Parts: sequence; C-alpha cells; structure tokens
Amino acid sequence: YDNWGSIGSFSLATSFAFLGLLCIILLDISKYEIIHNSEIENGIREDDEETGEEKGSIRRVIDKIFEIPAIPVSLFTGLTSLGYVSILSFYRLYAVEVDLVGAFSLFFIIYSIVLVASRPIAGRIQDNYGDRIICFTGIIAQAIGLFLVAWMPSTITVFICAVCAALGFGTLNSACTAIVTRDTLPNRRPYAISTFFIFCDGTMGFGPALLGSFVSATSGYAPVYFISSFITLLALPIAFFALKK
Repeated sequence: YDNWGSIGSFSLATSFAFLGLLCIILLDISKYEIIHNSEIENGIREDDEETGEEKGSIRRVIDKIFEIPAIPVSLFTGLTSLGYVSILSFYRLYAVEVDLVGAFSLFFIIYSIVLVASRPIAGRIQDNYGDRIICFTGIIAQAIGLFLVAWMPSTITVFICAVCAALGFGTLNSACTAIVTRDTLPNRRPYAISTFFIFCDGTMGFGPALLGSFVSATSGYAPVYFISSFITLLALPIAFFALKK
C-alpha cells in the first residue's frame, strides 16, 4: 500500500482471486470420490440419529443452519478472532500514533512465517497431547501479545505480538476447524463448518465497529488493544468447558 497505493493493493488482490479461479477451472474433480449426504446417512446406524419427528419445529429450523454441538468451540474461536480483528483494523493508525510504522510494516511478514512454521508442529502436538494444550496456549499467547503492544509499544513488542497472534488466532483457526469436523457425524460436518465460520467471520465483520467505539481523542488506540486482550481472555473459560471431555 505504501508503494503502490490503494489501486495497486486492490489490483494485486484481484490478480490472486483470478489465480484461484483458474485453479478451480483446471481442477480435475473426476479424480476425487464425491460422497453425497444420502450415502453418508445410509451408513449411519439408526440408533445414532435423532429422527425429525422427535425434534421440535424450532430445533429443526436451527438444525438447518447450525450444528449445536459445534457452537461452544465456535464461540471461543470467535472471541479470539474478535481480539485479532483489532490488529487488522487499526494497526496502521496505531502505528502512526506510536511512531512505529516501520515495525508494523513487518508485522504480517513475521506473522506469516511463524504461522507456516508452527502449524505442522501444532498439529502434531494436538494429535499427541490433545486439543486443550493448543487452544489454551493460543488464547493466552494472543492475549499477552495484544496487552504488550498496548502497554509498552516498541519494535520488540510489535514483533512479539506478531508471533503471539500467529500462535493465537492463526493456530486456533485450523486446530478448531479440525475439532468441530472430527467430533461431528459425517452428514452434519457441513453444518459444523458453517457454524464455525458464522462465528469467526461474524465477529470479524462487526468487530471493527464494536472496538472502534472505544477509540477517543485523548486515549488514542491503545484501549482498543487492552480491550481486545481482555476479550481474548474471555475465550479461556469457554474453551475450558467446551474441551472438558
């Protein structure tokens, strides 16, 4: 953006979108085995399913939109995404305010490197030691990173925040997607994934408006990051109960 402006940024984003479209066009779907819901349902034992007659009309409507068992995991992941959206929305303005434009320009480079490096390791840890260690560590790391960058803004704390955000929202996003799909019946997995992203994308959608209300002429943008740190920590007790079993 600094070098090419808004036109250059949107042009680059558009080119990547067209590359994605080209990949879809060239994808040979015939090589993959596609299983329809009807086939999956036939393979599930009748005693494991709840028939439509046993459900109330309201529950049937809800089941067409949400996967109820996936809501707790989706909720605490949504809270971490609400904490993370403060970085996406206000980092440029905060960088100018605290005179750390150079440090913040490297934020997402560090974030991407740590994210790519940590995801395979996090996946192995999750497989061997369970979900809680990954989720608890990610939530606490992101809360610490946001708190530090608000409390003591400096080049070091900006870099620490980038690492913590990658270990937080970046790792939680993939780990919790695996949780909601793994713990759901095959015919309900599309609903579980939909529920998960309704919470994550929903909080990212209204998050900037909510957090922006805490910006004032006197205190600047630091309170936004303090509040984002607190919101991230709110995910911890929910994660504790959601992953209790």
